[in-house]
Amino acid sequence: MIVAAVAIVVAAFVWSRSEVAIAPHPKANDVAPIAPSASAPLATSIERPAPAAEQEDAGAKAPREDWNQRYLVADDFFAFVEAAAPAAMAGDARAQYLISRALLHCRLELIAEKQPPLPYATPNPRRFCTRFHEGHPLDAFGVPEEAKSFVYWRETALAHGDALAVIADALTTFGKYEAARDQATKEQLRQQFLAGIRVVVESRDPEAVMDISSFVLQQPNPDEPWGFVSWFVAACELGLDCSKPPPAMARYCATSRSCYMGLQTVTDMIQMVGYPNEVYVAGQDIAYKIKSGDWEGLQPHLPLRD
Repeated sequence: MIVAAVAIVVAAFVWSRSEVAIAPHPKANDVAPIAPSASAPLATSIERPAPAAEQEDAGAKAPREDWNQRYLVADDFFAFVEAAAPAAMAGDARAQYLISRALLHCRLELIAEKQPPLPYATPNPRRFCTRFHEGHPLDAFGVPEEAKSFVYWRETALAHGDALAVIADALTTFGKYEAARDQATKEQLRQQFLAGIRVVVESRDPEAVMDISSFVLQQPNPDEPWGFVSWFVAACELGLDCSKPPPAMARYCATSRSCYMGLQTVTDMIQMVGYPNEVYVAGQDIAYKIKSGDWEGLQPHLPLRD
């Protein structure tokens, strides 16, 4: 009954891991963005975003662009990167992170185009990156070559504390934690992972909070096999539009064309679980603990075992 719900978690988890498989990842103490060359104009154009309270005050006068939605509905990643670039260069960490995802997708798509098609490949796949054959969407902005890579924008977003960038990095750290055998290394990775999760919950970003379910799915509590779905409920309580499909799954299905059936809404997925009362109670407790800043109270919902 929870197969549909598992699908979204696995998709988000696979995406976060796919970035690591392609490019080197920063070490535990290397969280700064890749530094442009001394002559690069971009070095002075990226600024650390203002604190959340200041952003909210400014937003009352000039609402920030909803880059989550723009990315979700984009069918031309060249145009998306062009549109998001000014905000990213001005310090919008979410625009920075979503640019990194668009650039990564197109890098993979262009590589795949050079390979023989698989026998089961979709006959007419949607192409989000066709215009990349003509150039790069950041060419018009005069940025240095290193700033045209997805790695640059991913690390910049991470250094600026974007919640989606942080949860992706935390899930990568969790993978290293699982593989580590040296206890000192394992403890260091444990602390690094929990620090990332704490940043995410303190951000109260519903989409990033929902992605925590990927980790909970990997280390389920035997007494609460539905525990990861409670993070879906928490995301709904924090403002995610749960009358729609999960954002990560919607984007994955659009870009991969691997989903042939109608996408289910987050609410549908939650209701499919066999323990609805327990799931809702736990999810509401998670949301309450996040809203009240009760990090210690969240620990029972964050299993992390050797």
